[in-house]
Amino acid sequence: MIDTPRQDKRLSKIKIPVLLPLTIALFLIWLLFVGVAWFWFESAQQRSLQERITQFDDQLFQMQSNTSSQMAERLGLIESLVLSDESFPVETVFEQIVSGMKLSRLAWIKQSGELKFEVSASLLPLDIALQGRRVVIEENGHNVSHGLVLLPSGDFVLRVVRVLAADEGMLIADYPFAIGLRQLAKAQGIYANLIVREERVDKQLMQAYPSVATNQPAVPFTEQSLSVFSSDALVNVREFAPIYEQMKRDSELERSAFATSVPLAEEYYDVSVLPLFNGKGEPLAEMMVVKNATLAKQETAWLQWVVTIAALVIATLLMFFFYFLLGRIERSIQSSEIQIIEERDRSESLRIESETLRLEAEGHRESAEAARDEAEKASAVKSEFLAKMSHELRTPLNAVIGLSEMMHEDAKEFGDDDYVEPLERVIRASKHLLNLINEILDISKIEAGKMELHLEGADLDALVAEVVETAEPLAADKSLDFIIDKPELGSAEVDPTRFKQVLFNLVSNAIKFTDTGAVSLKAVLDDSRLRVSIEDTGAGMSEEQVSTLFQEFVQLDSKSNRKHEGTGLGLAISRKFAQMMGGDISVSSEVGVGSIFTFSMPIQRPTDVNDLHDDSAVEIKSLLLIDDDPTSVELIKKYIPSNVEVIVALNGVQALSLARQHQVDLITLDVEMPLLNGWDTLAALRADKTLADIPVVIISVSEERERAFSMGATDYLVKPIKPNDIERILPRLNSTSHKTLSVLLVDDSEEIRISSRKLFERLGVTVFEAGNGEEALEKLSEHKPDFMILDLMMPKMDGFELLQKIRGGVCQDLDVYIMSAMELTPEQKQWLEGRANAVLSKGGEGENSFLHHMKSIVQEMR
Repeated sequence: MIDTPRQDKRLSKIKIPVLLPLTIALFLIWLLFVGVAWFWFESAQQRSLQERITQFDDQLFQMQSNTSSQMAERLGLIESLVLSDESFPVETVFEQIVSGMKLSRLAWIKQSGELKFEVSASLLPLDIALQGRRVVIEENGHNVSHGLVLLPSGDFVLRVVRVLAADEGMLIADYPFAIGLRQLAKAQGIYANLIVREERVDKQLMQAYPSVATNQPAVPFTEQSLSVFSSDALVNVREFAPIYEQMKRDSELERSAFATSVPLAEEYYDVSVLPLFNGKGEPLAEMMVVKNATLAKQETAWLQWVVTIAALVIATLLMFFFYFLLGRIERSIQSSEIQIIEERDRSESLRIESETLRLEAEGHRESAEAARDEAEKASAVKSEFLAKMSHELRTPLNAVIGLSEMMHEDAKEFGDDDYVEPLERVIRASKHLLNLINEILDISKIEAGKMELHLEGADLDALVAEVVETAEPLAADKSLDFIIDKPELGSAEVDPTRFKQVLFNLVSNAIKFTDTGAVSLKAVLDDSRLRVSIEDTGAGMSEEQVSTLFQEFVQLDSKSNRKHEGTGLGLAISRKFAQMMGGDISVSSEVGVGSIFTFSMPIQRPTDVNDLHDDSAVEIKSLLLIDDDPTSVELIKKYIPSNVEVIVALNGVQALSLARQHQVDLITLDVEMPLLNGWDTLAALRADKTLADIPVVIISVSEERERAFSMGATDYLVKPIKPNDIERILPRLNSTSHKTLSVLLVDDSEEIRISSRKLFERLGVTVFEAGNGEEALEKLSEHKPDFMILDLMMPKMDGFELLQKIRGGVCQDLDVYIMSAMELTPEQKQWLEGRANAVLSKGGEGENSFLHHMKSIVQEMR
């Protein structure tokens, strides 16, 4: 632990650099705050003065308006009396009005300018009062005017002039402005002074005719102005002359001017100067308004100092707070330094431990990678073993089944009844063994994720009929009623092999586990979904048995295992196939009553075309059969019509030679062969221009349709084949001209390329792919396809640029079909019409249209 003196010394070294700028910052903040506060208080006093003077000005204006209105009413009354009765005592009315309203003058002047009658409290003669001024009757109909008038004698009067009707002249009334101003100033507690420039008055008239309203002589105010009226002066009015001149220089008296807290004779005053205008808006004089502001100044100063001291106290408290807070922070930092040192030592030890663990983990990772490599090798060995086992087991087994079926047919034909039943047992046992091998291989493929569906347009009624036809003898052998209840199902995109496999497994299981009664098959189509229910009257199952029904290698019980043959894989495989097709298998059962298995799956209707091929009839007259197994050769030859010439090749090398020599119409090809296997043979056939158009049907024990179609195979059969397999493909091949086409598919969307490739492969078209325009140009330099499908929106090089390069290069005659989802402008459509064969749309209805057009294109080009 660090000793206290050293610690205090270190803390002081930290505090001083921090506290010094903090103190300066607090001082500057305090100074700014005090300055803003003082300015705000001064501004508040200024605003208060402006509001007070504005209120005084409004009241003064209101006083003028009210007085003018009253005077106008009185003049109107005089007009109505005079015009209605000439004998009315005008003198009495004039005197009453002058006395009642305290007017300085009321006069009636004839139209000729002659004074008819006057009552005046002013000594100033009327002609001088009206000197230089006369009222002109306006043509717009207004007969009353009023305004503030500065008389030559220095008096301010509020004058109202009313023009009389019938050319009777006019009435003029003057009200002393000083009387109203004094009353208003006294009510507001302020001092008002009227200031005029010397050139606007006549000093001789001012001395000869003093104001009867103010009773005050004019006082010189500045060198060029006079104070003609003062109300209750606070000090000598001339004391305010310098202030007035300064305010006049600052504002030129175009508007009101204000000055607050002006020191004068140990007092403070708020001063404002207001300009006065006559009725025509001409400036007459200025009115200076003064109010004692000593008390307000003291109050403002007291508030300013209170705020200043309060802000200083708060800043001091903040300074002490930061001082003590900084001390705590410094002590916390000191403690943290000690902890950091300790943690650093601890982390160093942890780093060493982690490095050790990393090395151990590296060793484990290497071991895991080695184990993974071993597992991958084991998986590859397993796949190779399954493939070899599939070939080695199923090839001789197919021969056994084929030969047994041939011997069975011969025995029945020649009446050798002693051999019929044993041969049937051999066929059943062989097919059972083949089914067992197929189930084991299927479950292995499913677990390895290598099982794929091969969707094609198929007749569901025909598929169900095949299952029923196969199952009817099984039901007849057990004397069971086999009931079929289904509507017309139509065609759908399904995998026919897996569909029949699932359906036959459910039907055969129902027959196998039912001793008496009936088995029924009921199909229902509901909202694009197919549901097939298989119901039996067998022994039924308990809930426990149902819960384990779809597990692999699991059967009902040991008693059932002894009574019924099977591996327990059929239902497990069927359910997995159903789920791969987007559906499922469900079961409901009751012991002693029976069971109901329901197979449901979505139905997608095939595109609206009659067939994948055109109707140009080319009869098959010769066939090249390629297979290294003589037994398979004999079986296949038996199923081929007698009018077709069959040429046999036992390996791929011999097949290529015979194919070039005989130019056959059809080739059947096995995959597993010596010297040159089936895949290499197919590649060689498609690479030879003289052989590329011959249709090739793969006949193999393995299920690799996708690979076969991608390499240009026309059809695919899985051994053991049946007579109806040959009967099914020969008419279709007879109706095809067999020209092998190739297409370059250019699209940046991998999903679009995959779906389009599957369509073209089903049509027997070889597919080349490119993800953008640059890749497409490379493909075109290597191989020229028969036609190209082109997207427009792609990275690097879009469809427009690629099409421009194609039409200007070596592929000018290449058929190009545009497939795009973008909205084309009329200019783009016009540009494409001269360079592309057709423009198709992606998605929705456009997708169906695309499939239809592609099949039409293939038919046309063939």
